Amino acid sequence: MIVTKVKNLNKKSFKEYSGPITEFNEVNIIFGYNGKGKTSLATGIIEEVLKGNVNDIKNYRFFNQKYVTENLLLSQSDESKIKGVTANFGKTLIDIEKNIEETENLIVNIEPFLKNKKNLEAEIEEEINEIFKTKKGNTKINKIKYENIYDLINIYENFIEDALKIEHSKERLLKIEGSDSLEKELQQKEMLIIPELNYISSKKIEKASNIFQKNFVQNHIPSYKIIQWLNDGLELHKEHKKCEFCGSIINLEDIKFRIEKYNLDDKQKSKAFLFVLNKELNEFNNQLEIVKKNQKTIQFSLKANLSNDFDTISLNHEIISFFIKTINEKINNIAMKVTFESEKLLKVIDSSIASFKNIQNSKENEINLMNKMIKKTSLLIKGSVGLEIRNNSLINKKMRLLNEIQSKIVNIEKENKTYFEKINILRNSKTNKTDFAEHLSQILENLEINLQLVLIEGDYLLKHSMSDSILTLSDISEGEKNLLGLLYFYYELFIDKEQNNLKSEIDIIVIDDPISSIDDSNKMYILSLLKDLITKKINKKFQLFILTHVWDDFCNLSYSSNNNKKISLFEIKKNQVTSYIEEIRTIESPYKQQFKEIYNFSKNGKLEEMSDCEMYHYPNAMRKILEEFLNFKCSKEIKATQGNINTISKVLCGENISNNDRKKISVLLNVCNILSHKISRHPKEILDSAKFLMSKIKITDKLHYDSNKT
Repeated sequence: MIVTKVKNLNKKSFKEYSGPITEFNEVNIIFGYNGKGKTSLATGIIEEVLKGNVNDIKNYRFFNQKYVTENLLLSQSDESKIKGVTANFGKTLIDIEKNIEETENLIVNIEPFLKNKKNLEAEIEEEINEIFKTKKGNTKINKIKYENIYDLINIYENFIEDALKIEHSKERLLKIEGSDSLEKELQQKEMLIIPELNYISSKKIEKASNIFQKNFVQNHIPSYKIIQWLNDGLELHKEHKKCEFCGSIINLEDIKFRIEKYNLDDKQKSKAFLFVLNKELNEFNNQLEIVKKNQKTIQFSLKANLSNDFDTISLNHEIISFFIKTINEKINNIAMKVTFESEKLLKVIDSSIASFKNIQNSKENEINLMNKMIKKTSLLIKGSVGLEIRNNSLINKKMRLLNEIQSKIVNIEKENKTYFEKINILRNSKTNKTDFAEHLSQILENLEINLQLVLIEGDYLLKHSMSDSILTLSDISEGEKNLLGLLYFYYELFIDKEQNNLKSEIDIIVIDDPISSIDDSNKMYILSLLKDLITKKINKKFQLFILTHVWDDFCNLSYSSNNNKKISLFEIKKNQVTSYIEEIRTIESPYKQQFKEIYNFSKNGKLEEMSDCEMYHYPNAMRKILEEFLNFKCSKEIKATQGNINTISKVLCGENISNNDRKKISVLLNVCNILSHKISRHPKEILDSAKFLMSKIKITDKLHYDSNKT
């Protein structure tokens, strides 16, 4: 199948695009800057392939960024085992293939047996669930968690054994069915409200007793409630000069002084203490009142005899009410002589707390007892379910049938495993697995990369050629991973170790960004492989697509296209609506291509439309333009670094450079050297530097500027 166009491509920057206008050729070399849609196009080409008659992975090959992770590892869980490529030599291939085919015909399809097993298990499970539902009644017993039907039946058999330790008669056990009466009784006990009593310390009671016995000096101060009202009013008027009630002007400091005098008065402090104590006694007594009112409900729900405790609570409630009344009278008339029996009050408080504790303990004990009874009943019900399952003739019949199917599945799996092992041996016998390891190791050695691919117990493993240690893909660089992936991809295309004969079933090859992250020292080798593939394509019946974002590499690959009608060159461009593909008829030098690009960017660049890829690419292109221009003007190699700023300043601005221009050159060098190696978030610096560079080249050498900008 030949792909002439992509149709209705709708991926990322491509919006319902169909093209190119000039149809794809047998060999297609495509350039596209990052962010223009190059990867989307590569995927779109493969999707076009799959629309046709090519519907098997053996008919096409696709190299992209995911190739290493998706194709190079033998197992995703083991990064040390690498996939290999084997080459056929054809001596006894026909006999071996015939033997493989015969063995494959012996393999039994196990799926129907597995389906029957699954259906039968579901039927047995349904029968057991019906028994469980009937036996459990209204109880809240949960269903059993289990791994398979055998596990479920085994669990119920264990329940039978445990239940018979409680109920020894199987006949009586079989008749047991669930009732929620115990659960309702438990819920009733759990809902009983028995509040906690706050302890009032003996020190507070003794202090109150001392206040009652104390003789107070006769002086006139307002009542406790009025003083509290005054304190609240003082707090309210903190930020005000007028009274919030009548609007009169007030002397806040004078009022504050007088109120503070009241607060420090011994009688006032005593009243304040008694007021707080009385509040605590009221809260205590309210808790007694709650339990007192719920006496009938509590005594009905709890089986313990709690009459004495409720009598104590009732009596103590009256006594504490009397103390509360007495303290109120003392607060209203602090000088009044009143008897305060502190010992009696302390005993009342302690006996109340003790009675509350007895009631609470009774509730907890009976709840614990109920939980034990419910647990015991639950076990008996589960044992009854187990007996019902054991005695059920339909379940027993289906379990026998299930055992037969399971036995058949085990035998089929065992026989199939033998056949698969035989097929694997036959396939290995027609291949030479060492070819790939030796070939790849030799290439890595020639490229001075300290890696080897070795064959150990039938698995390909990576090894460091110096330390002899086994490595995983995580141990090597991104460039080394991509190099391994591309070598694997390339070698797998051929049926012979010399890479002269491509596999006949391959109809199309798509290679997206093959030189990504690969060191410059290894780039030329990869380019030579790609050129070799282009050469082989010219004499073979398959279609080839190579996509790259590097103009230098595009030019290098395109040199062989001159006057060759089987090779077409394209560029991916992007307008405001969509990315699109345009044929390239004239190849410009990498320098001129980048110069035009930065010139156009300096004239038309819009900060809000810059992509991450462009923010990485433009600084890199500016660095190459600046260095090439410096080399041209100085006749020697000058790197665009801060260390050469004086020389660069003279070339771009002459001897009398302004401070402003020197600052802009420094920013330009930072953009070229820092931002060209990482994605920047400073698009304005990039655009300003592009404008500055173009303007200085125009002033310095207008002929050079004019000849390269268009």
